[in-house]
Amino acid sequence: MIQSPPRRVFRQTVNVRLAFGILFLLTAGIFIAVGLGSDPVEYTPVVIGALILAAYAALWVAIRKTTVTVFSEGVRRSSVLGTRELMWSDISEYRYQNTPIRYGGLVGGLIGAAVQVALEARQGKRAGLLRLTLVGTTRRDIRVTYNFKNAEQAIDMIVKEIHDRLRPELKRRLANGDQVVFGPLGLSVQGVSWKGKERIPMTEIGKAEISGRKLRVRRQGKMLDAIGVGTEKIPNVLLALELLQELRVNAGLSGVAGTFA
Repeated sequence: MIQSPPRRVFRQTVNVRLAFGILFLLTAGIFIAVGLGSDPVEYTPVVIGALILAAYAALWVAIRKTTVTVFSEGVRRSSVLGTRELMWSDISEYRYQNTPIRYGGLVGGLIGAAVQVALEARQGKRAGLLRLTLVGTTRRDIRVTYNFKNAEQAIDMIVKEIHDRLRPELKRRLANGDQVVFGPLGLSVQGVSWKGKERIPMTEIGKAEISGRKLRVRRQGKMLDAIGVGTEKIPNVLLALELLQELRVNAGLSGVAGTFA
């Protein structure tokens, strides 16, 4: 059980709650208007409208109480449904997504617009819907999403802690000439492979990046991706990309092994 003082507490934004509020208020208003506009007055629609408003009030409180807290020992997520904790040593992997915002229908449009305006105003760039899922060794998950204030900072803090614990051993294995795997993705000094298929030599890689929802690896001079796969399919994908970039920089140098010592 985590007992140290919190390093940082991340709370829910109001943007999603306000977006839901427009939807709930509009729906409740229609029911109430129909009931009061009838002759004689019909109270059933009015009651339904009042219940919708009460449900929205309860939803507002529930979302407001959801927090993610980062500690020296691990991460805790608290909500009206309970508390879930993961010690750093209990995290087997994470899955990362940054989904471009698309507006679909009334709900998607209202929520997406509210979230995008808030994120872009804060970040000064085109925003996406961030999601980090921490997978525990006992399959107890904790999710950090764009619904949290400063979600990007929360994800950076958590990922840095995980990387600092995993990186030294992975670098040691790479320096020894071993292959390290991130699910279906394999990395070694010689190159990168996907699902055990043909290895792409490091010296032939022209681009390796996360673009939108995908990790993309492209050979030099090619228009299409040699590897283009959703980041959520690769455990610890940000660390995989970090190591891949280091391997590319040092490809062909006699001191490759030394850089990973």
